[in-house]
Amino acid sequence: MTEPPELPMQRSRQLFAQAREIFPGGVSSPVRAFKGVGGEPFFVARGAGARIVDADGNEYIDYVLSWGPLVLGHAPTVVLDALRETMARGTSFGTSSSSSTVAITAMATVFSCARDPAWRHSAFRIRPACRMRWRP
Repeated sequence: MTEPPELPMQRSRQLFAQAREIFPGGVSSPVRAFKGVGGEPFFVARGAGARIVDADGNEYIDYVLSWGPLVLGHAPTVVLDALRETMARGTSFGTSSSSSTVAITAMATVFSCARDPAWRHSAFRIRPACRMRWRP
């Protein structure tokens, strides 16, 4: 079997050197440390769909997709459009809004724990509870 070609990694190496000054091991998570598999991490610059591009312009198929939350891939148009529309109305109010009712209603259709009125009080309570209770 032939070895794959070595990809250019100059910018990622620079970013990794900078990150080592800030983060232990140069990464924000032990999962990204690469010590277990060898090599150095690449630094992602952007993503679209199932593909990501690193700081050096190398393109990859992203099989990880942020460990599950990106089921629609990176930057799907439908999500970006919804975010733009929502953000144009304001991002956080600290008081009641109809968007809270819409959000909890949508969550309750997917996550049974969100149907419990005691958990509807705060999204900070709903998120960990759903992770623990929801089973695919």
